[in-house]
Amino acid sequence: MKTITKITLAIIGLTSASAHAIVGGTSVDESLYQQYVTYTAGNQRCSGTIVGGKYILSAAHCMTNAKTGNIKDQRLIKFTTNPDDLLSRGFDIAIATIEEQYKTPTITFLSDLHVLDNEKVGVFGWGAGVLKHAVMKTKLVDQYIPQALLLNDINEGYTNAGDSGSPVVLSNKIISIHSGKDGDENDENATISARIESSRDFILSTINDWHSPTELKFTGAQTIEIQSLHVNDTNLAERWNANTLTTGKVTVTGGTCVTDTIAPFGTCTLDVTADAGEGKIKLTDNNIVTINRAAVVEPDTGGSTDKDNNNNGGGGSFGWLTLLALLPLAWRRK
Repeated sequence: MKTITKITLAIIGLTSASAHAIVGGTSVDESLYQQYVTYTAGNQRCSGTIVGGKYILSAAHCMTNAKTGNIKDQRLIKFTTNPDDLLSRGFDIAIATIEEQYKTPTITFLSDLHVLDNEKVGVFGWGAGVLKHAVMKTKLVDQYIPQALLLNDINEGYTNAGDSGSPVVLSNKIISIHSGKDGDENDENATISARIESSRDFILSTINDWHSPTELKFTGAQTIEIQSLHVNDTNLAERWNANTLTTGKVTVTGGTCVTDTIAPFGTCTLDVTADAGEGKIKLTDNNIVTINRAAVVEPDTGGSTDKDNNNNGGGGSFGWLTLLALLPLAWRRK
């Protein structure tokens, strides 16, 4: 009976859309966490995380039956929910595909490790209209919902329905996705989240790509760490050996991504040297890290200028200020 009550209350919390937000907690500098985003799917606004450059990892209940959506000025063109999605079983995870690659210099890796209880975790949510951070403590779910992870209030902020899809972060890795209220009799602010571990195969099969920053600015040497979210073991050796890994003012000089085999959810490094000017690391043909992106030149609007008129021979036209200045002369002559 306790489990049924817990599940019912969780669903009630989930269906209350964006009426609430992280309560308490702290506001954070959004420029340091550009991977944590707010987006709309249908008539819902939720929180999420940029993964693989063109995906938003979030809660399935945010995207159920959604046909349209957007993030900033870009459209969301596809919504993929975990086929095992049953709120009562802790599979509330989904992935939205962005129309174009999202520009972010910051990322958070995902962890498929089994997290135990009594761990302090951070939650980043946009329910308040600004990015806020709460600290909560993990609690293992009972045997009826082993795929879920509960979060208890420890007086350092707690989540609410407007933060659906927020990442739950432990040791700088996302371990679960916030779903909604838990309904714990001993903690009215407790929440329930869906473990990355439990949706491991769904995440890998949907993304099946590298997870990395997409925009960086630097010159000289730097080491970049990226993550494999491929279904199978992989590396970048083939692209590196074929000289198709980089273009422009960037060179990959080594790193474990080109020398070792990387397992799913594993991370590796790229040793990079960048000169002044734009360069690209092409992890795939469509998954690109742009370094020192060139400034966009505004197009010529085609409007004429005084200089243009003066260079057109005797056919130049008068400006309206010139005509206004001649009006008194015309009146005196009359």
